[in-house]
Amino acid sequence: MKNIAKILLAFTLALLLIFGAVACDKDDEKEKVEETEQNNIGVFAVRYKGTNIELGSKAKKVLDKLGEPLSSNFVASCGEGAGDQWVYAYSSIFVYTVKYGEEEIIDGLKLRDDIADTSKAIRIGATKTSVKNAYGDKLVEKENRLLYTESFHVIEFSIDSNDKVTGIELRTEAN
Repeated sequence: MKNIAKILLAFTLALLLIFGAVACDKDDEKEKVEETEQNNIGVFAVRYKGTNIELGSKAKKVLDKLGEPLSSNFVASCGEGAGDQWVYAYSSIFVYTVKYGEEEIIDGLKLRDDIADTSKAIRIGATKTSVKNAYGDKLVEKENRLLYTESFHVIEFSIDSNDKVTGIELRTEAN
């Protein structure tokens, strides 16, 4: 009887070890997927407090990750709820959204300081040269701004007289 109890106990411990190792592997896989998602954000995105925010992404998921904004304000409407535009203010970023059907979408981002950065690691305070190196030949210079445009998306870098970035704005523009 004691031998059967020992065998059952050993078998139970072996199962616990096997399933525990599988569970750990799944956690490792989840971390790898999350890390890959962190590193594979599009060019029209920013990183802020561990959250990737990309133009065109669903606002609810992003806003939930960011937490309670300092303020949120209704900006405009195209009528009957469609096209409603909102701005959510956080300590280092403004998040602009627009409602398409039932879904609220990220439509613009404006960085307020050097806490947030673009997907190419450009932040307020960066040099004009670093912006040019990061964004390459598609960058257009207009007065005190550098513009990177693709399809209907724009990243605008405001540059001061010392060739430093003083503002970064990402937006979707109508055709």
